Amino acid sequence: EIHRFRRLVVDLLEISREGDDQPAERETVVIGELVRHAADAAAGRPVTHVDDDARNRIVRADKRRLERLITNLVENAESHGQGCVGVNLLAAGGSVRIEVDDAGPGVEENRRQRIFERFARDGALSGQGVGLGLAIAARHARWHGGTIHVEDRPGGGARFVVELPTAIR
Repeated sequence: EIHRFRRLVVDLLEISREGDDQPAERETVVIGELVRHAADAAAGRPVTHVDDDARNRIVRADKRRLERLITNLVENAESHGQGCVGVNLLAAGGSVRIEVDDAGPGVEENRRQRIFERFARDGALSGQGVGLGLAIAARHARWHGGTIHVEDRPGGGARFVVELPTAIR
């Protein structure tokens, strides 16, 4: 209960920053290192595969927001998707593609946009969460000039996909 309360407070503080006029500092981030560290820490085990072409790509980013984006997606897979089965980082032209796969039943097509809205909850989740994690992830993806969506994972489950612009290194 303490962990859930702490998480709620952090989420509420994060979402309250939305109108914040303070521009965050962008720094050069090696995306492969950041994704591996954040995803594996959130899952509590190694779950990340970084494609060789994506390993040294760099992003001009707010490191805190980018780590939070990855952490929220992995924690969502762990809590609501019957476990995170993998995180893949792939190069895609002038961007990178981050895929977070879960073992759950997937997300119905008619809910795929709504789950990224604030306080959106799936009634089948037995009251877990308040519906802020994916909204925060979507906001952080947009802040970095990227996109986020959910699709079917080959073999079953959901695949959350984030695409971020990069500079090839």
